[in-house]
Amino acid sequence: ERSRNTFENALYSAEILRGAGIHAALVVAHPWDMARALWSFRAVGYPVVPSPTLEDGRPPLSIAAFLPQVPALLESYYALHELIGLAWYRVRYGHR
Repeated sequence: ERSRNTFENALYSAEILRGAGIHAALVVAHPWDMARALWSFRAVGYPVVPSPTLEDGRPPLSIAAFLPQVPALLESYYALHELIGLAWYRVRYGHR
C-alpha cells in the first residue's frame, strides 16, 4: 500500500519477497505495462520472469481497421504513457 508507482511497487515487493526467502518471481502485467515493470524489478536487483496477461480478443484486420477510430486513440494514449513512463523512470531512478 506504500507504493505510488510501478518502480516503488517493485522496490517494496522485492523487500517483502526477499524477507520471505523468495528469490525470484513472476511479473504478471498487461503487455503494455510489462517493459516498465521488468525494468523496475531489474533496477532494484530482483530477478523476475515476465508473464503477460492475455491480449484482448480482436477481430481479424479489415479495411475498417485502417479508418480512424476512437479506441485507437485511447490505445495510442496508453502506449505513449508507457514510453514516457519508462523514459521518466530512467531519468528519475537512474540506470541501475
